[in-house]
Amino acid sequence: MLSKRCGIILRVLVFSALAAMPRARAATVTWVTPGPSTNDWSGTNNWSSQSVPANGDEVIIISNNVGVLLTSATAELSSLLISNKVNLIFSNWDSSLTATNVTILTNGQMTIPAAFSNNAMSNRVWIICSNLSI
Repeated sequence: MLSKRCGIILRVLVFSALAAMPRARAATVTWVTPGPSTNDWSGTNNWSSQSVPANGDEVIIISNNVGVLLTSATAELSSLLISNKVNLIFSNWDSSLTATNVTILTNGQMTIPAAFSNNAMSNRVWIICSNLSI
């Protein structure tokens, strides 16, 4: 009986400790006009957070007339918003965008670069989302 009570007390203490832990908050990460950096999604200097967007982040790319090159899978984002002649360029077959909400506003677009060959598939626009607004 005593060991059963200890087990219950231990569970309550563990649950209470986990509930009291601070939760990581998602960040709003904005594309900044790069200086000497490249237009690559994975370039840390291209983002307001000085790091590539992480799981749960809200991503905003509204820099006028910019092409952002995506060469691999993104983190699982909360949202992505593109506008103002932003072109998100999916390069490589495995490049993908994962976000709960994807919004493409005025003059925003998603494209692929020219194919390497007419005989083989090399690029695709691959979006994994719950809500797509264009």
